[in-house]
Amino acid sequence: MKLMKGILLAAICSSVLPAQNTLVPDRPEFTATSTLVEKGFVEFDDGFTFSSQGNGYGLSAPETMMRLGLNDRLELRFDGDGFLSEWTAGGHAKGPSDSEVSAKVGLFGQRHLRPSVSIISSVSMPTGTTNFSSRGYDPTVKVAWDKDLISGFAMGGNFNLGSITTTGGRITQRAASFSLSRGLGAEFGLFGEVYAVSPVAAGNSTLWSGDGGVTRSIGKNAQIDVRFGKQINSAESTWLVGAGFTIREPMRWISH
Repeated sequence: MKLMKGILLAAICSSVLPAQNTLVPDRPEFTATSTLVEKGFVEFDDGFTFSSQGNGYGLSAPETMMRLGLNDRLELRFDGDGFLSEWTAGGHAKGPSDSEVSAKVGLFGQRHLRPSVSIISSVSMPTGTTNFSSRGYDPTVKVAWDKDLISGFAMGGNFNLGSITTTGGRITQRAASFSLSRGLGAEFGLFGEVYAVSPVAAGNSTLWSGDGGVTRSIGKNAQIDVRFGKQINSAESTWLVGAGFTIREPMRWISH
């Protein structure tokens, strides 16, 4: 057992992670990338989502994530869905969302047939208003992977495992996603993904969703995006539309 641990540790330490000279946001997809923010940089991912479910509507903004590149293998992250509004037959509910702190650790970069892999450990904290808070501290672990393909295509995915507080009690929630993207000319890109979450609440079955959209790079340190999505197996008509931007700049207090 000690020998196997030693071999694994040596493999991780000897792996070369790809240099993060290009901007690789963790939005607008559900799928988080395995790429870390470059050491000494801070990145802001921001946007909004407008959703419809049955006869109700919802809006979340600003969906902000701050990512800090601490070194070549570690990224610190703070995020939340901002201020939430929900219109239903019962009235209008509004207030701040829960917030989350997380760390992304790069394990190894892609090589030949092997994808790049990172682990994201996070804790959601009950900072939101009563209508939109889980009212618990909810930890989640994500395994994120990515692989470049031919002709400008790339694929990636996540495997998530979390302990989530619901009105029916704490549940173990699993999620998996798969995304496919392609870079286009003139700094544009396309992406699409499918993902499944199970269970959504105590006793619920698996919920499947899909979305896709367009991104456009603005220089080396900024990007804008739009996306459209739908819950695939929902009993009600459920869809979403969103847009946002990403900007990256150096942190003066961390030297390269």
